Amino acid sequence: MVQCLGWVGRQCEHWSCEAYWRRRAEGLAAKEAEERKAMHFDEYQQRALKTAQYPDVYNNLVYPAMGLAGEAGEYCDKVKKMWRNKGVMDSSKVTLEERVEMIKELGDILWYIAASAKELDVDLSTVAFENLNKLESRRARGVIKSSGDNR
Repeated sequence: MVQCLGWVGRQCEHWSCEAYWRRRAEGLAAKEAEERKAMHFDEYQQRALKTAQYPDVYNNLVYPAMGLAGEAGEYCDKVKKMWRNKGVMDSSKVTLEERVEMIKELGDILWYIAASAKELDVDLSTVAFENLNKLESRRARGVIKSSGDNR
């Protein structure tokens, strides 16, 4: 079990502990869920990039791109090992510990996406919006399952 580091009185407020997930499953974590839903891409990007410490921040496409590849690889490696070692391909069979570690990797991926977008001088919300436009256009034209970037 993941040991919680965020006890407040008798009720845990830390997303990576069993108590939080049990409360969430019981519907008792609604406030936390609302706070998470309320976070916008641009707010995340601004807050996350206050932690940016790499050579030539905001003038370096390479560092966040390489970090993104590395973190995506770490996420894929965790999934691969669950598949190899336990035959797990269904998220309902992922343990709490595995889920927490995978969420951490997804957070790292998101950080590097935010940094990459900033390096291109674009807000994360613009990246998300443009991606949805692209996907909706592909769906409308019946080319979602096709190959190639510009279809």
